[in-house]
Amino acid sequence: MTHHRQHTNLFSKRAGKSAALILAVVVVVVVILLAAMAYMFMGSAGPAPLPVPTPNAYDEMTKLGAGVVGALDVTGADEAALEKFLADNSAILNALDTAIQYDSVVPTDHDTASPSIDVAATRDAHRLRHAEAELATMHDNPVVAVNSFLKLIVAARKLQLGGFSVHKLMASGFERMAWTRIGELADQLSSQEKAALLKELNSLPPKNLGNYQDREKAAGVKAVGRVRAFLMRRHTQETFDRVEEVLAEVEAIEHATMEKLER
Repeated sequence: MTHHRQHTNLFSKRAGKSAALILAVVVVVVVILLAAMAYMFMGSAGPAPLPVPTPNAYDEMTKLGAGVVGALDVTGADEAALEKFLADNSAILNALDTAIQYDSVVPTDHDTASPSIDVAATRDAHRLRHAEAELATMHDNPVVAVNSFLKLIVAARKLQLGGFSVHKLMASGFERMAWTRIGELADQLSSQEKAALLKELNSLPPKNLGNYQDREKAAGVKAVGRVRAFLMRRHTQETFDRVEEVLAEVEAIEHATMEKLER
């Protein structure tokens, strides 16, 4: 009888521990679910869209890019092709010189986390500047070439200010090419020319206005709702991780080029 009671007590203790463990698991699950629901239904609306200046460099560059005449693969073009491309678009190139002096904010008051971006127009505007730089290189004028690449970097910075991942990636492609080419031309510059270029490079526009990730998350909630945005959070984070990798790569090229100019 005593043995039976001991066995029963031991069973009761084990059952009690199991019940307590199950209860603890249930409590944890409930807390996680409540936290998820709080995020989905009561989370912050995120930062408000940034005020867009007038005139706006982003809008002006896109508009001018849409007017570029002719399609040209600048990297593989010969001198005659570059000269014709630039002559056909000389007015646009001059207008771009003015546009990059304006303040710039990417208009992001959209109902989508992936706002439309005129890829063709943006690419053509920067292709025109690239052509100017490469022609100067062919003419053995590295100072004009690096100044054109400098303008390309300024334009790329203003292309992404206040924008989303898509703007960061587009701008990074242009910056990577410009920094790389400046590094390749650095040895052709005199000490005085390097010093003048460094002064300009040290006063470049910023790369960020606020946190693009917070801005993009808020736009995603507005576009698809909190529940779907929550379910898509892994894909969103993967996109952010890729953008940060690209930005780090460009930063490394920029750092290497600046070091080369400072020697």
